[in-house]
Amino acid sequence: MDNTFGKYLKKLRDNKNFTLRGFATKIGMTPSYLSDIEQGKRNAPTKDYLDKMIKELNQEYLDINNFYDLAKEGKAVPIAEDVKKIITEDKAIPTLCRKIKSNNINVENLIKDIDRGNK
Repeated sequence: MDNTFGKYLKKLRDNKNFTLRGFATKIGMTPSYLSDIEQGKRNAPTKDYLDKMIKELNQEYLDINNFYDLAKEGKAVPIAEDVKKIITEDKAIPTLCRKIKSNNINVENLIKDIDRGNK
């Protein structure tokens, strides 16, 4: 897996055989701005652009998580845009986070338990 958002985005775009100019047009971005992102000269764009990219790239759920996680790098507040939205829209999430922390719950095990329950 590529370790920067720009490299990952370029790989995904190439896998779909989208030209830089064509993909930029599809998502409403200038080709030069998209090129700067892919080359690591600029940070990932806003959530609106990220969502447009995901729609055009047709990525699976786990890839979307990675996409958002890589996009957070270099941001002033390194929280993935989709997670920021979840946190701010659901008032119970901060309480849940505090309870997880105060009860020393292993988050990785919690995720595994949830995944097992969804199968």
